[in-house]
Amino acid sequence: MIFSAFTFSQFYSENVKTHIDSITMLTKFVDQPTEASKRIEKAAEAVEKAEEALIDATQLLKKTLE
Repeated sequence: MIFSAFTFSQFYSENVKTHIDSITMLTKFVDQPTEASKRIEKAAEAVEKAEEALIDATQLLKKTLE
């Protein structure tokens, strides 16, 4: 059960990185800072914070398994 949670967290982390890359590419297509681009940037920041939290949780899980 714990191993499957660890595997899921690794998979989720990779998906988060993919979404961050996609959001970053989307913001490059916007020439002027519009409300939409500002919201996309805020979303990217939120995703990065979520990734950091996921990494912390994964490290804690690894320590628990040791």
